Amino acid sequence: ALRSATREPSLDSTNFIVGPGTHSADALIEEMDKGVLLKDFTGEVDSFSGYFNGRGEGAYIRKGEIQYSCKNLQVQGNAFDVIKNIMLLGKDEKCSSDGVYAVPLLTSGVTIIA
Repeated sequence: ALRSATREPSLDSTNFIVGPGTHSADALIEEMDKGVLLKDFTGEVDSFSGYFNGRGEGAYIRKGEIQYSCKNLQVQGNAFDVIKNIMLLGKDEKCSSDGVYAVPLLTSGVTIIA
């Protein structure tokens, strides 16, 4: 449940965990033909629909090699689709300050606008 001083209690997720896989972060990059390595994301996620939208930064990847850094990217998609489209899971576990415990992952279906 989510509680706030300004509204009624409501259902919402309070944490989310993605367990580790077996691949290094470098192995995930090597598997990418063309894409973005998203290193930071700040935005909103709707817990019920899964829709997310926000800003991020990272690096553009082509043929498994980092080409250049990317800042102020607009990032949007659906968290449930991201989960369904996971191709590889990394092994380096990390917990963010907002309760998301995750590992690097290779997925598809995220829209990124530079």
